[in-house]
Amino acid sequence: MKISSAVAGLSLLVVLALGSAARATDADRPFLDLGNAHLGVWHVVYERKGSRNYNSFGTAFAIRSNLFVTNAHVLRAMVRVRGTEVGMMKLYPAPGNSRSALAFDRVLSLSDVHDLAYFRTKSGIGNKYFAVFRALPEQPLGPLTAIGFPAQGEDGKERPTFRRMRSVAGPWFSDPAFGESDVAVDTDQISGASGGPVLNARGAVVGVTRSDGANFITFVRAEVLWDFIKFSDVRVNCRSDTFTECLDRADRDLMEAARRGDPVAMYHLWFEFERNGRNVTGGSQADYVGLLMRSAKQGYVQAQLEAGWVHMEGNGVLKNTGMGRFWFERAARRGHAEAQYTMGRIYLNRGDTRQARKWLERAAAQGYWPARDRLEEMGAEAAD
Repeated sequence: MKISSAVAGLSLLVVLALGSAARATDADRPFLDLGNAHLGVWHVVYERKGSRNYNSFGTAFAIRSNLFVTNAHVLRAMVRVRGTEVGMMKLYPAPGNSRSALAFDRVLSLSDVHDLAYFRTKSGIGNKYFAVFRALPEQPLGPLTAIGFPAQGEDGKERPTFRRMRSVAGPWFSDPAFGESDVAVDTDQISGASGGPVLNARGAVVGVTRSDGANFITFVRAEVLWDFIKFSDVRVNCRSDTFTECLDRADRDLMEAARRGDPVAMYHLWFEFERNGRNVTGGSQADYVGLLMRSAKQGYVQAQLEAGWVHMEGNGVLKNTGMGRFWFERAARRGHAEAQYTMGRIYLNRGDTRQARKWLERAAAQGYWPARDRLEEMGAEAAD
């Protein structure tokens, strides 16, 4: 990645989790940690005009007194549902608690390529912010804790509640080349946790949560967050634009990254089309599937998993179960637990319980609950 000049005033925006600060005692250092993380993690809402009702959109966390990070898709969802009026965007310390709400002042920068955004609030919160790793250690990252406001309740109604989501195994897939890792956590209620911090045992930020499925999250690693905050060539600078103009420029930036062959950008273009109905490029479904396949062929594991489903279901391509299994297995052999679970289900459907158990055990060992549950069912069936 080519590094451009650093943004002026960086020292006021970012705190390193390195050097003497990392060695200081909890009493001395100005950073939050696992014990008081709730002070720097906030609920992102959009207040309706003339009403005390609000819509919940995700989580944000502080990296400076009045500077916050979240996912770009959290802000995009807010715009898609409610609008671009920044004055209606608020941070709550807890759902329904507007007395201590922080009002957005300005969205500063975002990147659809990395699914990151940061913004400034009109008032600050003192020293209640997190340290950010500039580079992650090569050793295993765990144990980790993802913190946010996941939705609760089985009746379909959102009841976001502050939650510390503990990892139940080490990250099952970690790819510094693409700046992402996956980790299984101790709950399957994760919708709404998007944009929250992933912390190591010392409370330093190692990533930004991007909610996924089952009981696992994908998180954008801290190296990518650091580059996003520090360098202008990995983000769209919103400071001189209206928010609408900034979002339009982010779309163009995403398309340009895809044209350069960035596999993450190609995947996100497909995802926006397939999951959110946004035709950013003006292309056809076949064009978007082509982007997905190019991403998969370049080794982006999430694209490989989705390429398997595209071929299994015939979604935009001719149905080809053999090609679907090919892509599932590529992702599974690289350590992706959902792909391993899917391979197990494929072999079960073919009546090959030995191969099915092999793949399911690999996924279960990484904390993936659906695989664990299926193995328990297989054991009960065998006992009968």
